Amino acid sequence: MISRRSKRVILGFASGLIVLFLFVTVLTRYFAAIEHQQWLDERRAEIRETPPHTHTVSRGTETQRRQYSARLEPWRHSRVAAEVSGRVAEMPFESGDHVGSGDILAVLDDSVAQLRVRSSKASLDAALARLNEFERQEREAERLATSRALPETRLFEARSQVEVQTKEVARLESELERERELLDRHRVRAPFSGIVGERLVETGDSVSAYQPVAELAKLDPLRVVFHLSENEAALLALDQGMTVSLPRTPDGIPIELKSLAPVADRRTGTLRAEALLPNEELRYRGGAAAVVEATVDLYEDYLFVPTKAVRFEGEQAYVERPAGEGGGNASVPVRLGPEIRGKYPVLSGLEEGEEVLIR
Repeated sequence: MISRRSKRVILGFASGLIVLFLFVTVLTRYFAAIEHQQWLDERRAEIRETPPHTHTVSRGTETQRRQYSARLEPWRHSRVAAEVSGRVAEMPFESGDHVGSGDILAVLDDSVAQLRVRSSKASLDAALARLNEFERQEREAERLATSRALPETRLFEARSQVEVQTKEVARLESELERERELLDRHRVRAPFSGIVGERLVETGDSVSAYQPVAELAKLDPLRVVFHLSENEAALLALDQGMTVSLPRTPDGIPIELKSLAPVADRRTGTLRAEALLPNEELRYRGGAAAVVEATVDLYEDYLFVPTKAVRFEGEQAYVERPAGEGGGNASVPVRLGPEIRGKYPVLSGLEEGEEVLIR
């Protein structure tokens, strides 16, 4: 059994070890902090001692391009509706099918309309037969009246019958045409060539007049729609070349600006712009996101200075010329254009061949 004295010795030894460990740790961190501070002082001294170098102002050409989020929209898009009420008897096309202008998208039950057409046709045929008979009687009356074998009043009666029957035939022809047009309205036709989108009804459904039955989109060409501010719009021109990039065509496809809205949107304050993207092979789909890139500024044969040579005080830009014979650097105010890839075009304040300091 450990005596009380031995315990005290052990505890004293352990306490000494802990104190020694803490002392060594604190001392190590102290020397490390001193070394780090010395390194920082050396780096600051190196930076202070690094002299600025000069840049010779020279001419060049740069273009400023901007990108706009865009969306591809069909050239035409329509929810094609039925013109009369009825039951859908046939839907000859599926979603994704290509149809031509005038092709039938849906057929409504037209049994009643066909009966009305047949009835009108029969009435017209009977009226034409009566007209033929009246015309024969008129010719006979003219022959007899010429030989004075028939009073002229009978000739006038025959002509009157022909005139009345001619009007009746015209009325029945108009009625038949109307019934045939009503029959044709039971066939919902494509107003333009395009791709069938969603089928909004199915065979057997009952539809009312002017209820959409299918979506139709014309995808060649596509509209490339984007929005820009009034200031940006002032930098663009109709028929200006630009490019549109899609997820599968990152290199960009050449397009031309075709329209620019004359009035800004009330909510966003931006103008709607449209370009056309040819799509003969239907490679691109309407609704896809895209990026339009356009040249908004061209600085041809301008002086340029690096951005690191410019300092700003408020809105005023300055550059420094290196020390001359007088022994001091000269601060020169300059007027600059917008930054383009690490450089500013110089609008005024410098001459070609002058040197400026870069720090």
